Amino acid sequence: MLNLPLDSHSVKCVERVDYAIGASLLASREFVEDVGLMNEEYFLYYEELDWSIQGEKKGWGTFNCNKCSVLHKQGKTTQTGERYKNAKNLEIEKLKYVNLIKLYKNYFPNIVVIAQFKILAKALLTLFKMRFSESKMIFNALIESHKK
Repeated sequence: MLNLPLDSHSVKCVERVDYAIGASLLASREFVEDVGLMNEEYFLYYEELDWSIQGEKKGWGTFNCNKCSVLHKQGKTTQTGERYKNAKNLEIEKLKYVNLIKLYKNYFPNIVVIAQFKILAKALLTLFKMRFSESKMIFNALIESHKK
């Protein structure tokens, strides 16, 4: 992903996108100096979306270079995903839910309840599937994010 001024259509291989994907991201020095570094409140999940929103507020756009390709082994660093369900990884995965609510509270406070209901639905689904550890983690994420 590239962060460029909003009028940047001079580069032939770019298309405008809503937000950057942190697995493959390129930002100019000017962008970083203007917008600042990524918010450290978000660890691992949603920091690039927060950064994109901050950039948009300052007149920067986010673009995708459609002639580039990147191989990203999703879940490899955190060892999350269906085949890695253990207590340590569930704590890492909990950050997805906590940070999503944090993002909504920061930028979309009037509709944060939508994110909370989506997460509640996920918790109930995992409970229904008898994945009790995962369900407990999601409920704990809801409780934790409600306290903050």
